[in-house]
Amino acid sequence: MNKKVFFNIAVALILTAVLASCKKDPDAKYSVIYNANALSTSGFVTDTKEYAAGDKAVVKANAFVYAGNTFQHWNTKQDGTGDTYVEGDEITIKDYHVFLYAIWSQNTYTVTFNSNGGSEVAAQTVKEGERATKPADPTKNFGTNKLDFLGWYAPSATAAFEFNTPITDNITLTAEWLSPLGTWKNIGDAGNWGGECTLIITEIEWKENESTWDIASWTAQSNEDAASKDDYPNGYHVAFDVWDTYVYLHKTDPNKLLVFYDDDGYYNNWNIFTRQP
Repeated sequence: MNKKVFFNIAVALILTAVLASCKKDPDAKYSVIYNANALSTSGFVTDTKEYAAGDKAVVKANAFVYAGNTFQHWNTKQDGTGDTYVEGDEITIKDYHVFLYAIWSQNTYTVTFNSNGGSEVAAQTVKEGERATKPADPTKNFGTNKLDFLGWYAPSATAAFEFNTPITDNITLTAEWLSPLGTWKNIGDAGNWGGECTLIITEIEWKENESTWDIASWTAQSNEDAASKDDYPNGYHVAFDVWDTYVYLHKTDPNKLLVFYDDDGYYNNWNIFTRQP
């Protein structure tokens, strides 16, 4: 036997052995394995049922939790470029285990800015746990005069919103402006001047030489007198009847008004008013 014939026989024998060893076991069972595929959630879940080649497996619901993300679907490739499946789909089992990877999308929320009559500010889309970007301050004019912008306020907040706060839900931030316009009601016996009174301020004018607003039109209801000065930094002058009266708008709380009047030369009659809806 020449060498060439011997070599061909040897190769044929080796191939026969390899093919025999690769022959699939007809009784073999296969699994469907679900992988969390998440940075903060490790591990996998294996379908408790075993399948033979040709069987149908029903895709199960996702049971993994990935903080800040929403489950989208299953995929046969980790990067989502394979075959996609959702709960209830059927998979035909072949002669190997099936791996399904969870595919996620990061949650995003909308931060809406209500400028409260001021210049428009665009909304922002922010990923969960990240921070909104503080926008440029809006502007708002009363007639030809500019109101002072106090800051952005979350619903029911008494202090301006801090933009280093992580965003975890949709939120609307409303601009607050330093202005005494509107309806105010005193807080009972908060000051030394009693009696219920509602103050309606309907017109203000800018006093350039004094760098302050002058209340030009007002109405006092239920009590003809109004109340006091304290340590409020920005004053608004108004006159009630025959007495000089001053109104101070709290610099950090635009919903609080301090009113005082003078009936004896000392300006020692006062009360606190709160802004009404």
